[in-house]
Formats: sequence, C-alpha cells, structure tokens
Amino acid sequence: NTESYSPFTSTVVVKATRYAPLLSLTYEGTPNLAYYVYGDTFDPSGLTLIANRLDSKPAPVTGVMFSTLKGGDTSVTATYTENGVTKSVVVEGIVVERRAIDVSLAQWQNTTFEYTGNQKTITLIPDTIPKEVKVTYRDNKATDAGVYTAVAEFSFASGYTPANYVITGDSISTQWVITK
Repeated sequence: NTESYSPFTSTVVVKATRYAPLLSLTYEGTPNLAYYVYGDTFDPSGLTLIANRLDSKPAPVTGVMFSTLKGGDTSVTATYTENGVTKSVVVEGIVVERRAIDVSLAQWQNTTFEYTGNQKTITLIPDTIPKEVKVTYRDNKATDAGVYTAVAEFSFASGYTPANYVITGDSISTQWVITK
C-alpha cells in the first residue's frame, strides 16, 4: 500500500511588537497634599507621572511606587519599572514632620500607701504608657512615712528614633504619700 503525498508550501506571519525603551520618569503638577507626619503614606493626587521612551511620545503611567516618608523629608522618590527598566524621579514640595508621642496621658498607680516598715514603690500604669517610649523613675521608692515627689522620665524605646518621633513632655511627676 503506497500513499503519495503532495508537497505543500505554507507561509507563517510573525507579528513582533517593538517597544521603545524607558528613558526617564518625569512628573507634572504638584501634590494636593504637601504636609505629612511620619508614618503617613504619600498621596500622589495632583501629580501625573510620565514615562519618557526612546522614539515615542511621553505618556502617563500608573503603577508607580513611592518611597517611605521619614521625619524631616521635603521630597519623595517616585519609581517606575517597565520591561525590566527602572527609572525614578524626585518629587519636591512636601514636608514630613516627626510623629508626636504624647506622654501626658500616662497615669500613676496608687499614690497613697500605709506605713508598714517595708519599701513602697510607685510607678505608672503600664497600659497608659505609649509603646514608643521607655520609662526611668526617680524618687519613686521609699520606706519611711512622708510626702515624696516621684518623677517618670521618658526616652525612646528600641526601634523609635528622634529622626521620626518627638516626645511631648520629657517627664511627669506626682506627689505620693506613706502615711502612719
């Protein structure tokens, strides 16, 4: 059984899309929001980010990433990646303030003790102390009957820095008593 095959010719069309490489990232406009506090996320409203490509017109782009805002910043960096090419532009005209840590709401535990001959200690109620600070006490321990003034001084807890935070009120004090 012999079959015969006829030769044939076929044409394949390959459509290639050429992309123009990303040359730079620029922006137009000004940020609608210019004032931030450390921990805020940059809001690009009011800005149009523009990709500038070789051999093509500049075009607006989305999917732009923005740098983390830090206390004292006056700009933010916008970064865009396209086809493996990353470009950035610095957006000026913002102000980032340090985040305030309010220690004024910290409350003292019991301020009146009865004399027993044993040492008494007064401290702040733990749940009223902001997590961003650590506390150092002065004159918060006594044994004898009398009136005392205890002082709680605040400093930054691990991971919190004066570059991004400010403690409002370095210390608080209270009078406390050991009665006879």
